[in-house]
Amino acid sequence: KAFIKQWNTRSHIDRSKSYHMEECVPAELYQEAVAVYMSQGFFEELEPMDGAIQAIKEMEADGLKLFICTSPIKNTPFCAQEKLNWVRKNLGVEWLDKIILCQDKVSTFIA
Repeated sequence: KAFIKQWNTRSHIDRSKSYHMEECVPAELYQEAVAVYMSQGFFEELEPMDGAIQAIKEMEADGLKLFICTSPIKNTPFCAQEKLNWVRKNLGVEWLDKIILCQDKVSTFIA
């Protein structure tokens, strides 16, 4: 939603093309799309998904041990810190100890 909001009406976004937003816009706008999500504030200002915070609280109340696993974009100096800031703001400082930063979420957790 944040990308679409910032992209505004620059072009059509075809989400069927890819998971990666920059591949969902016309090829000539690829770099412009990358610049949107690499801009300072993009990750920190993301809105939580509807019901997500409540779901986390409910799972915690049920006794589940929860962690957040995220893959920061390496080519921007803002992403990792902004994700930490987002967690602090939306979940609380106690969640900072429950964050796992890695580049490959799949192989990181396969035993």
